[in-house]
Amino acid sequence: MRRVFEAFAAGEGPKSIAAALNRNKIPGPRGGIWQAGILRGQAARETGILRNRLYIGELVWNQRRWLKDPGTGQRVARANAPSEVVREQVPELRIIEQSLWDRVQQRLEAQRAVLDEGTSDKRP
Repeated sequence: MRRVFEAFAAGEGPKSIAAALNRNKIPGPRGGIWQAGILRGQAARETGILRNRLYIGELVWNQRRWLKDPGTGQRVARANAPSEVVREQVPELRIIEQSLWDRVQQRLEAQRAVLDEGTSDKRP
């Protein structure tokens, strides 16, 4: 994982990183192929490998709850209130140093800001 974080911090994009992992035949999550979304995840949900706080020794749970939509019968994820999210420090699980984590998070946030800026004029 350190390789993924270092490549992203150095300016490489998630698509390029995923392609390199696939080219090197490194199995992805659950043995599948790597895709950019697996690395990047969703900012609002704090998902994806590059946002996974377990790599810095922080275990986070109870971020979402699952409800069943009565109309469709499908399960739908809903965010729990921030006060309900549980965080526990587990420093023995840290594999990414704080400075590398911070650089990656700054780059992710900068990319998100650019995307938000580009869509702000299109919002009602």
